[in-house]
Amino acid sequence: MAQEAESHLKEKFTILVVRANEADG
Repeated sequence: MAQEAESHLKEKFTILVVRANEADG
């Protein structure tokens, strides 16, 4: 269960990073 939550957090974090990079670009 913890691993599933961690994976979900990583996915959200990745999306945030991608959006930030797109905004900078």
